[in-house]
Amino acid sequence: MSAQATFPTPGRITALQDSRERVLALSALRILRHELYGACPNIRAALADQLEPSTDAFIDDAVAGGHPMDWTLHLEYGLRLDLPARACRTEICVAAARRWVRLDDSDADWIAVAEGDVVALGVRTQSPITGPRIIRGRLPGGGTTGFRHQTGTGPPAIRPEGWHAYQTTTCRTKQP
Repeated sequence: MSAQATFPTPGRITALQDSRERVLALSALRILRHELYGACPNIRAALADQLEPSTDAFIDDAVAGGHPMDWTLHLEYGLRLDLPARACRTEICVAAARRWVRLDDSDADWIAVAEGDVVALGVRTQSPITGPRIIRGRLPGGGTTGFRHQTGTGPPAIRPEGWHAYQTTTCRTKQP
């Protein structure tokens, strides 16, 4: 099923009459906007007045192109914005990793999303106490331009500089 059939685009929402369908579509759009840039203060500051129009145009194009509405949408959004600030690239990587950890149903335990020397590592833990972790850092020796990702099982193969070795989290029970 295409994204167009399942997600109302900003351009199509404006054509809807005031109805329950319009309210639901606006609510879904608000959620997607928040997913894309809600936790990205540097992106919001960089785009300022152009934030919603540029995001809506991106969503229209993504849906028309059949792009899945999953964590990879963040990477496409980052490519579309083409913001030079390292902080903005970090936010895109972190947002993509966070969404993967929450919504991806693959068997992988971790994902590393990188752009240049920026990396965000999303790790699913087995502990209900700590939950998933998102770790951001720098790749040793820099990196190439363009967003890329890698997933895997077991301990992560990616180790950002200054990051301590990954330790699996276990939930120990206290002895009486």
